[in-house]
Amino acid sequence: MNYAYHLYDFNASFGRPLPFTKSDGIMIMFLHDLEKPWRIEVMPDGTVRNRPGLDTKEAFKKFREDKLEEYGVNLSPYQLNGLTYVEGEIKDYSSTHRVMNELAAFCHQCDNWSARAWYNYPKTAPLDEWVGADRVRKIKY
Repeated sequence: MNYAYHLYDFNASFGRPLPFTKSDGIMIMFLHDLEKPWRIEVMPDGTVRNRPGLDTKEAFKKFREDKLEEYGVNLSPYQLNGLTYVEGEIKDYSSTHRVMNELAAFCHQCDNWSARAWYNYPKTAPLDEWVGADRVRKIKY
């Protein structure tokens, strides 16, 4: 979500309009991994695993959909496209038409950078350069 907050202004600085708000980007980044607090189980030895029943992409998607319904969160079709494709078009990719909208592309940019470029941040030691960043639990990479 921090990347969405900062990268929105960077992308907007190019002078082309963005057809979504910063709030939309932050919301989709929050929702796309909504299942993680329920999914990740920390074992006694400190390793992590997915809880049984929350161990496939399909199960993650169903869990998110159920939570959105439970809390009465109604996404617009545009926002739903952003949530659906935040991790890429994958099997829906087409060379003849665009599947992912601008919101999805932006959130994919944020998610990809977080997962692939800065996967080991916040740092455990020495302290992370990003003021206020910290890990809840220490992970060795």
